Amino acid sequence: RKSGKYTQPLEGYQMPPKPSKPSRAKEKQESGEVKPSAVIQSPEEKEAFIKSLDLSAHATPIPKEIDIEGFLKSLKGVKNHKRFIEHLADHKNGEKRLAYLNLVEPTLKEPNLKLIFKDPPKTEYIKSFAREDGRYLIYILITKENDSLLITGIPDVKMRYIKKQIRDASLIHSFTSL
Repeated sequence: RKSGKYTQPLEGYQMPPKPSKPSRAKEKQESGEVKPSAVIQSPEEKEAFIKSLDLSAHATPIPKEIDIEGFLKSLKGVKNHKRFIEHLADHKNGEKRLAYLNLVEPTLKEPNLKLIFKDPPKTEYIKSFAREDGRYLIYILITKENDSLLITGIPDVKMRYIKKQIRDASLIHSFTSL
C-alpha cells in the first residue's frame, strides 16, 4: 500500500500488503465452471451446427493408460465406479471399452460437446482424441443424475451417430469455437 499523509506506519513498522483479489478466470477454473461457446436448441440451429461440425480440428492427445484401480480412485462424486466397469466388461466389445477407461475423466471434464436429453433424462459428453497414427477417435460418455451415475462409455463412435444424437438432443452445449 502507499503510505500517505494520514496512513503513515508507526516507526519501525511497515504497512500490511494489500490483499489480492482472485481473478474471475481462476475462480471459474477452480469451481469447474466452464461456459460453452455455443448453446444450440432449435432444429435449424442444430442443422447449421452439424454442417459446420469438425471434431477432428479439436482433437486432444490420448492421455496415458489407466488401470481399473486407478480409475476407481478417480472422479470424485461418481457413485457407481464398480458397476460402470462391470457394465463395460459385459458388452461384446468389453475389452475394447475397458481399454479406453483413460478417456472417461477428460471427456467428462473437458468435452467438445455436451448433449442434454429430457426424455429420458441423461447427458452425453463427446470428445475427440488424436491417435498416434494421425487419425482421431470420438468418445461418448453417458451420465445421469447430474453426472453422479456413469451409464456407459462408447469408444470410436462414427460421425453419423453423433449427428443423430445432436438432432435428438434437447439442448446442445458446444465448447469448441466454430
